[in-house]
Amino acid sequence: MDTTPERRNNYGPLRLALALLVVLAHSYLLTSGTEAADPLFRYTRGQLGLGGFAVNGFFLLSGCLVTQSWLRHGRTVEFARKRVARMYPGFVVAFAFSAAAAAVACGNPAAYLNHLVLGNVAVSGSVLLPDGAALDGAGAFAANPLPRIVNGSLWTLRWELACYVLLAAAGALGFVESRHGIAVLLSVCLAGTVFNIAVLNDHHAHLWHFSTYFLVGAAYARYPGLPTRAVWGGAALAAFVALGPHPPALVVAGPFLQAAMLFAAAHARPALAPSWFARNDYSYGVYLYSFPVQQAFVLATGATHPALVFVGTLPPVLALAWLSWRLVESPALRAVRSP
Repeated sequence: MDTTPERRNNYGPLRLALALLVVLAHSYLLTSGTEAADPLFRYTRGQLGLGGFAVNGFFLLSGCLVTQSWLRHGRTVEFARKRVARMYPGFVVAFAFSAAAAAVACGNPAAYLNHLVLGNVAVSGSVLLPDGAALDGAGAFAANPLPRIVNGSLWTLRWELACYVLLAAAGALGFVESRHGIAVLLSVCLAGTVFNIAVLNDHHAHLWHFSTYFLVGAAYARYPGLPTRAVWGGAALAAFVALGPHPPALVVAGPFLQAAMLFAAAHARPALAPSWFARNDYSYGVYLYSFPVQQAFVLATGATHPALVFVGTLPPVLALAWLSWRLVESPALRAVRSP
């Protein structure tokens, strides 16, 4: 199974679709302050919202493509350089943009910037181990339904980085090339997820959760015989719909059902504009910039309808994603590819 992004598949369109699904999910969250109105969240009785579904999909695709990259090269230093180049430049610029947006939105830029300076240790931690927690507070978007949260998309990047480290360590120890290595690691992570939820009643064991999805994606790269046909994707969709209202069925079945759906779509024919998507990837930029743009839109317009927020913010979000790709992300990637 050829999963490289330059081939004729739908990995690029799927990444962009998942990023747009996150924007839609946040449209519900930012107009009400809660996920309760999210249709998937309601259907699954609080187990999974549209944003969670999209983020899980990102980890599945990332697990597959990043593992494929390791299998092609298998050198820890080169692997690390590529992962850093893909994640950090775009994130750092988006972090600064989010801080500027929050400073303007709070009505007292000096006070907000002073908040960042006084919290320099937290800011350094948020940049080194990427998330957006240090941006929050200090009156940012205080009048909005979800106050003081500046960029609620960034928190998942820390767990993405953790999955990269996990894969690099597994590769260095020979688990990735080993016939059963990925399967063993996946079994451990799935067991950890179930234990934390069923025994410890901890529904926020993010490392276990995201590692499970990432390693299911890695399994699709490591074991090419796994099904990617439309019939399997359709069956997985039907099972996902049937199990959705029955907690905690999605804890165990969810990663495998969503993977079957996603990879069936990734390899469906005909591929959607493969050459264009091989040259352009705006999904990361959409993910990075949508939240602060939507917060600013809600503050400026007082919009209370998710559809209005989604449609109204899509043009500036896509414009920022285009600029991020052209001016930051793509040059960084070219730099690590050059001799």
